[in-house]
Amino acid sequence: MACKHLVTRSFELSRRVSDVSEVCTRHCAPNTPDIPPTLGEAMHKVAKLGGFLGRKCDGRPGATALWRGLARLSDITETFSIFHPPIPARP
Repeated sequence: MACKHLVTRSFELSRRVSDVSEVCTRHCAPNTPDIPPTLGEAMHKVAKLGGFLGRKCDGRPGATALWRGLARLSDITETFSIFHPPIPARP
């Protein structure tokens, strides 16, 4: 049951990441990367949002850190969408 929910949340995350990249493209942010991060790098960044420290001896992030990171990322993206309404598409 929790696994299904995690898959659904990861799908929502991938959709939100594409939304964020679209916003970055529309705002012409100078610091957008040329290539997207690998899945491992993205998981590590999400886990850091969830409290994972990422020290040399810590190993890989666990489910709890990833879950907390996804929840925090969800809050961040919702807050961003509140304060930055959708921008109309350019012609």
